[in-house]
Amino acid sequence: MPEKPFDPKTPKTGISGRESVFDKRLAELRTTGQFAKPNRSALNYVKKPNAEFEHPSMDSKLSHAPCADDITEIERLAFMDQKSNLLNMRSILGKLAIEWRRSRRYKHPFSAIIVELDKMEKLEALAPLAADTVFQTFCRMISKNIREVDVVGRIGDSRLLVICPETSSGEGAIEAERVKNIMAQARFTQVGLNVTITCSFGVASYPEHADSPEDLFCSALDAIEQAVEKGGNRVTVAEFPTSMEPTEDFSPEPKPQQVLPKKPEMAPDLAFPVADVSSIVVP
Repeated sequence: MPEKPFDPKTPKTGISGRESVFDKRLAELRTTGQFAKPNRSALNYVKKPNAEFEHPSMDSKLSHAPCADDITEIERLAFMDQKSNLLNMRSILGKLAIEWRRSRRYKHPFSAIIVELDKMEKLEALAPLAADTVFQTFCRMISKNIREVDVVGRIGDSRLLVICPETSSGEGAIEAERVKNIMAQARFTQVGLNVTITCSFGVASYPEHADSPEDLFCSALDAIEQAVEKGGNRVTVAEFPTSMEPTEDFSPEPKPQQVLPKKPEMAPDLAFPVADVSSIVVP
């Protein structure tokens, strides 16, 4: 039987490990002209899988303390809404609680206004790609046309919450009516659309409608639900409590009149004895 020709790729049997490695390297040299270098990084990873975290490279962020830019980016991701570029729901509700504590401490009113984009569902069904662009433009217009002291954040799919310090319910309704007229006059021409959108506003004020931030937020929600049920494009002020009276009175307290203390009367038994003038004899 003729002997088979030598094939370098066929491993030999009955030889030691060192000889098999030699034959493998010799076969690589004959076929490719160079030796295959072993993957040292893979071998090091097998030996020490956490070596990268124990001794990070200079390019890694783990090799240095977080700088101001890193902290700013982390804060932006934690407090801002990515779609609207406004405060997220957790942040704006925290602002509402802070404003309530400040107003209660100094006995000043403030208002909470919820803004909703009307017929957002129909817009999403008509042009799903344009709905996000229209909503982002709506958020920019709301944040641009409110006052500098007001704070706005997103609380839902198409709802925003605006906190208006030092504002009663009547002043909040006037502010909402002004913004509503501005939004009604604007036209949106994004992504091939040329439409006009409208907004609904629900206004609630402290201390007229509620005595806590939770009740104030619920009162504003009830007001915006009434505005949407009536067809939208309107401003609705929350209803007063059943008592029809403010929960707290912010009128200045009357100053008490200054009363001078009375002069204490001397007891009769401690009175200084008066001499009897008739018994005095003048020499």
